[in-house]
Amino acid sequence: LGGDDFDFVISKIIKEKCRFYISLSIREGLSLSLLEALSCGLIPLVVNIPTQNFIQNDYGFELIDLDLSNLNKLIFKYHEDNFDLISKKTVNNFSKHSNERSFNTYWKRKIFKNKL
Repeated sequence: LGGDDFDFVISKIIKEKCRFYISLSIREGLSLSLLEALSCGLIPLVVNIPTQNFIQNDYGFELIDLDLSNLNKLIFKYHEDNFDLISKKTVNNFSKHSNERSFNTYWKRKIFKNKL
């Protein structure tokens, strides 16, 4: 696979198989993989550290406690809610905050086509 075929396969896997981006690191800077996950509509489950507070402040997602005591609760909460609606809202909110990131527009087109 190469080029557009590869992109199609990756976007299909992300859209159909993935719901969450999980990071339990307590020593994380601003993670590019987190930004890419947001642009793909994945629900971010990240530890409550200063560099990731924007997930709660800008997007309204709860953060994982440092002792991980609320991790199961958050997984069940976001899994049981309307995932498609949350995912589309995540992409739209991320788009508003980061129009300059070309990967956001790219993945949004690949994954959601004309559904947004």
